[in-house]
Amino acid sequence: MIRPADSRLEVLVASRSALQAELLANGQPRGLEAGSEWISHAGRREHWKLGRYFLISRMQRLLKEGGNPPKLDEFDVVTRNGLGRGTQPRIYLKGRMLPWRLSLSHGGEVFALAVSRDNSARVGIDVVDASAVTRDSLGFWCTPAERKSLLSQDEHALVRNWAMKEAVYKAVNHGEAFSPSHFEIFSDGEKHVCHWRGQEIPLDIASIYPLTNGDYLAAVLIENFRSTRHVETNHRIKNTAACHLISP
Repeated sequence: MIRPADSRLEVLVASRSALQAELLANGQPRGLEAGSEWISHAGRREHWKLGRYFLISRMQRLLKEGGNPPKLDEFDVVTRNGLGRGTQPRIYLKGRMLPWRLSLSHGGEVFALAVSRDNSARVGIDVVDASAVTRDSLGFWCTPAERKSLLSQDEHALVRNWAMKEAVYKAVNHGEAFSPSHFEIFSDGEKHVCHWRGQEIPLDIASIYPLTNGDYLAAVLIENFRSTRHVETNHRIKNTAACHLISP
């Protein structure tokens, strides 16, 4: 059962096995695999399907607060733009787009969803499979400044850095491909600072959660983000919302 969140950012998690059991018990909603034609790998197609089911089933639960819940078949999901690149999910109920901000991620056996009911905010979430991250990744994923910082930190620092970097990218990108070198993340305890295209964006509220299987989940909510392709010098993005991890 989902307990009510008392902030504008809600973070929901579920395991792959739990979602598979739900699908088996509840039946597959209409159009769940629509758009998966481009995926040739069976395992990736399965993740695609489970991710879409996770998204619409949790949105259905959140909408129960308003009275009679909609049916799963009444939802449609768009997660790619016209170029085939992943974008922040847009969810439609009976053909009408819901004015909520969403971000979806999966890593290893974990699926995660960030939801903001404030359409003016931007959200990002990422789950990192810790077993797939090695020190050899430093050369490709990290900038020289990040490499210098991470080498002096503990063994999990690279995983946390990667999770936060992708979460921030998902929150601020405009549909462009992910370029890890465009983002620098520096963490000191609970504080996280981001450099994006050379400009500093202090992330006043950003959260990293260690998961029970050793993976990490990062979630951010950014308010008052200007929809331009470049961040203006000294433009600070502030966030006063708290973030709560919610069990499905």
